[in-house]
Parts: sequence; C-alpha cells; structure tokens
Amino acid sequence: MNEQKYPPFALTAKRRDMLAFITRYELFKLIADRPGVILELGVQHGQGLLSFGHIVSNVEPNHVARRIFGFDTFEGFPAVEEIDQAAGARNVRPGKLRGNLERLQDAIKDYDGDRFLGQVPRIELVVGDIEETLPAFIEANPQLLIAMVYVDLCLYQPTKTALELLWPLMPKGAVMAFDQLAFPEFPGETRAALEVIGAEGLDLRRFPFESQVSYLIR
Repeated sequence: MNEQKYPPFALTAKRRDMLAFITRYELFKLIADRPGVILELGVQHGQGLLSFGHIVSNVEPNHVARRIFGFDTFEGFPAVEEIDQAAGARNVRPGKLRGNLERLQDAIKDYDGDRFLGQVPRIELVVGDIEETLPAFIEANPQLLIAMVYVDLCLYQPTKTALELLWPLMPKGAVMAFDQLAFPEFPGETRAALEVIGAEGLDLRRFPFESQVSYLIR
C-alpha cells in the first residue's frame, strides 16, 4: 500500500468543507462557457481557492487562460471601522481571520504537480491590503476580463473598493458571489454592496442547500 501525503478528500472532509466545494462547483457551472478569470477576495486558509482550482483543472484542463487569483493580507483584518461593528461579533477585530500563507503556497505547489499542464500557472496569490494590491493588479493586467468574483472580504471599505474597481470589468453573464451578504456579524459587506451596486441591481440568488452564500449574474 502506497503512503499518501494527503488522505483521500472524502475520507477527511467535514460537512461544511464538502458543502463549500459543491457550492463553488455550482458557481463555476454558471460561467463554464464564458471567458475570463476567477478572483477570490479573501482567501484565509484556501479552501475556496483550491476548490476552484481543482474544479477548473478537472473540468477544463486545456483552458490555460482560466487563471484564478486569490487576494488576502494573510495577516487578518488590517483595520475595522465603526460601520463593521456588530453586536456579539467575535471575529470583527484587527488581525482576526488570519490565513497560513506558507501552508497554502505548499498546497498550490502540490496541486500544480498533480494537474495536467502543471507548468502553466493556474492559481496565483496576491498578498497584501486589497486597497493597494487590487488597483496595482488591474493596472498590470490591461487584458483583464472577469468571469467570476467571489467576495469574502467581510468588511465595508475593502469590499466597497473592490466592487467599485471590478464591477466595470465584469461583462454580461459574469457572476459575483458574496459569502456574507445580509450576514449579521459582518454588516459592512452588505452596506458596501448596497452603496456601489444598489438594491435594484442586486438580483440575488442562492442555492437551496447553502443558506449563507448568495450570487448574482450580471
């Protein structure tokens, strides 16, 4: 029996892990026939980012232009404004929801070694405060066309900045998904979406098996 570095996914995955994977697969199906990259804003441990990676690499292994970019400070929230404060919110503090950058980088290397065309970049991490990294990323990629954005920033100001910058780069049929919209612990994400897109533009939908994630099709 060959020893494996990681046990088979289904042997160790918790219910929420499997649900997150299925949710991302259903989101991906909405943009499978459309060009453009996938952005995940707020990566933390990388469950969602690698889920998108595995889905893309298995469903469309030859689609080398389908890049996946993950944005995160990997140091937790840089700051929390008054608009983000919610009663009883345990995670709304500077430094909370910190990710493990080194472990995620190792996981991406293992992922690249196990996929078709692994020498062609698929997943890229953009490390730092999104209010600084996102404008620089857009300027450095004038060809940028976005098929999907998964918004998991939780806080008002980074979410507002991201929506203002990315909404114009999303063509008709692109998908924008939100991890905490209308979620009591993180009111800032909802306020930002209402201010930038507006309630009339938030034609939100959800999957019957997932109560937290919502999405819209542009």
